[in-house]
Amino acid sequence: MFTGIIDHQAQIIQIKTQQQSLHLTVQTKYLDLVEGESIAVNGVCLTAVSPEQGLFHCDISPETLQISNLINLAVGHSVNVERAMRLNDRMGGHFVSGHIDQTCKINQIKKLDNYIEYTFEGIHSEAQQYFLKKGSVAINGVSLTINELTQNGFKVMLIPHTLSVTNLSQYQIGDDVNIEYDLFVKIMVNQISQRFNLIRNSNEPSFSH
Repeated sequence: MFTGIIDHQAQIIQIKTQQQSLHLTVQTKYLDLVEGESIAVNGVCLTAVSPEQGLFHCDISPETLQISNLINLAVGHSVNVERAMRLNDRMGGHFVSGHIDQTCKINQIKKLDNYIEYTFEGIHSEAQQYFLKKGSVAINGVSLTINELTQNGFKVMLIPHTLSVTNLSQYQIGDDVNIEYDLFVKIMVNQISQRFNLIRNSNEPSFSH
């Protein structure tokens, strides 16, 4: 589990392409990673393998490549990284699982003083119920507040700190970003839907012959 508060930008220094998967080597500021530790890379929960001082390796499965933007990575690219939260950590963002739901495209970038407003489009129709004005969303692992909803997307405003710490400022119109819906909203909507279906089914007349 993560908070969506990015620690720093790490760098991809090696990519080994396999038939349907990837093996990444990532250079970070972390000096004490342990074998098997969970770490979010652009919001994707990955397992640190063979960590060294300032380096770790990770494997990207075929399913993760299909649903995330990690397939677009190249050597030299910067990625947002965050270590798994501890129970005694401050909760600065929101609960982020590291399980990407889909990617979205950047549709518009508007500079407003030192801030930048991003508009994203391409939310799946069945998932629009998980998006609320002033609700939370994780974009490339960054916990952000939804400022406005659009027909099939949403807008967020990035403050100077977020622009400097994360890699979102490097993205341009048409680029794909990783999206994770608010975990608690998903749970509530799914629970309410299941309850509603149970009630509806119990009220349906049964016919016997």
